[in-house]
Amino acid sequence: MRAMLPQRSHKGASPSRLTRKRGVFYWRRRLPNGREVAISLTTRGYREAEHRAGLVNGAFDGAWRKAMAESGSEKAGPGAKLLEPTAATE
Repeated sequence: MRAMLPQRSHKGASPSRLTRKRGVFYWRRRLPNGREVAISLTTRGYREAEHRAGLVNGAFDGAWRKAMAESGSEKAGPGAKLLEPTAATE
């Protein structure tokens, strides 16, 4: 029997933002400053990963827009606010 590839849907997060590492799906997004955000979706199921990625994508876009509005410039970007190290990431 051949292994089946996951089906892609047209809704939710872009399939290119989903990656799988050791069987667990992650949502990844590259930032304008060259850095990357990667968040574990804590699921091994492709369809559930698509759903969760859509939720994460929406939350990230909202936070990005809010940070841009607060910084007043898209070029300066919200990267400084979003990428400030926290105790959890150090």
